[in-house]
Amino acid sequence: GKAEALLIALFEHYREHPDSLPADAAAMAFAEGLDRAITDHIASMTDNYALEAYRDLFVPRGWEL
Repeated sequence: GKAEALLIALFEHYREHPDSLPADAAAMAFAEGLDRAITDHIASMTDNYALEAYRDLFVPRGWEL
């Protein structure tokens, strides 16, 4: 449940803010479509990297999870 919610939140964020994707994913979005690029970018994340990305995007600075 929690992991699924995290992944959905990341996907939705990148879909609404494609400019926040790294350069390689942005290039893929142009070539293969945004949803495919987002999916591949998220799939390439380690667990720790996904948690860090989520924290950076959704948790106010100074708060601990």
